[in-house]
Amino acid sequence: VKPYAEETPQGSDILVYEYNEADKTATVVQRQVWAQLDEYHGTMVNSYYGDIVIPEKVNGYTVTAIADFAFWKDYELGISSVVIPKTVKNIGSFAFYNCNLLRELTIPATVEYIGQQIIAGSGAQEVTIEDSDMPLTGYVISPLLDSPHLTKIYAGRDINLTNPETTYE
Repeated sequence: VKPYAEETPQGSDILVYEYNEADKTATVVQRQVWAQLDEYHGTMVNSYYGDIVIPEKVNGYTVTAIADFAFWKDYELGISSVVIPKTVKNIGSFAFYNCNLLRELTIPATVEYIGQQIIAGSGAQEVTIEDSDMPLTGYVISPLLDSPHLTKIYAGRDINLTNPETTYE
């Protein structure tokens, strides 16, 4: 059963946002749709798939974040590439979780924080963190290491590893 691929447009046209009126910013969030699994069963699934280009602005709001689990893959399809604009400052935990088609991820110099295990279970082979004088705060070291296919990491700046429950010495 093909749950949603034929019903939804591919790429950036399917992005869903949460808007913050106070500072005119937007966060990319999950796009949940109903998937009919068989005659009697169905479930809600995250419907992002294909090549994704996140815009810098949407409806007059600046896109500054990617929410926790925003692009996680929970069914047959998933994203194959994502372009993150330089306006993004935060990438939430598990943002690209289980995206087995995703091969490369470039984190712009503007990103100040990455959440827990952003590429866990993904197909990511290369992660690039662009050069910046500003340090990057990572929840734990695992955001960069939890991909079984990862062969190359380029970090062009200092990374402060933090975890509210763990102390590093």
